[in-house]
Amino acid sequence: NAVAQATIFVSNFQKYCSELSVTSVQLFRTPIFTFNVLALSMMYFVVTALQNFVTPYLRGEPFNTGLNTVIIGLGLSVVTAPVVGVIAGGIIMDRMGGYHGNFSKASAFSLLCGAAASIVGIFCILAETTVAFLIPMWVVLCVGGAIVPVSMGLTMASIPPALRPMASSSSNIAYNFLGYFLGPLVCGYIIEWSSLQWGIRSCLSVSWVGLAFMFCAYWSAKAQEATAIANDVAQFQMSIGGSVITQASVSVPDSIDC
Repeated sequence: NAVAQATIFVSNFQKYCSELSVTSVQLFRTPIFTFNVLALSMMYFVVTALQNFVTPYLRGEPFNTGLNTVIIGLGLSVVTAPVVGVIAGGIIMDRMGGYHGNFSKASAFSLLCGAAASIVGIFCILAETTVAFLIPMWVVLCVGGAIVPVSMGLTMASIPPALRPMASSSSNIAYNFLGYFLGPLVCGYIIEWSSLQWGIRSCLSVSWVGLAFMFCAYWSAKAQEATAIANDVAQFQMSIGGSVITQASVSVPDSIDC
């Protein structure tokens, strides 16, 4: 009995691994899904690293900010900015028609928000006062929050319903490993090797990597829509051609014997 149960277990495990590999290949061959997951992972990378190291960064040179000021300023930024961004992003995307069947517009919205966050992040890098740092950081977090509902919706809408459970679990693994785990780890190593300032600068610079993934997602969405339009035109032309042939065959009279 034990041998039989072990054989059944091994057989089921091999079947599961085979199905998992096939599903994973199908999943990550969907570029809109893959690029949006990578873009969101880079965003979580930046946000998590900032949350871990921005307090000692503002406490040191050239800011020398008091602890109470840092707590209040960061608390207001971290609590209010993402909430405002998520709500605003959802409303704007809804006014634009949503992301279902409208991948290029949704991807363009994410791309514009990512570009705004990356550009404003430069002001955080160049800031030398607490206010000059916190205001751009609030904008970065707010615009990043606006990206979340759109990009997450795109990741699920671009996948067939049968693959969505696998897509959800795979994307969360990517977010946790590439974003929440690697963000503080990489930033911490950079701080150890160089300085706290370069750690924060490197962290904020990763937003440009996420912007590149957003551009790839937008390009993929445009290509997918162009392919769909070309297929629809081809089917329409075939249907028109078939109807013309049918009408011609009906209108030709039978031959008359002399």
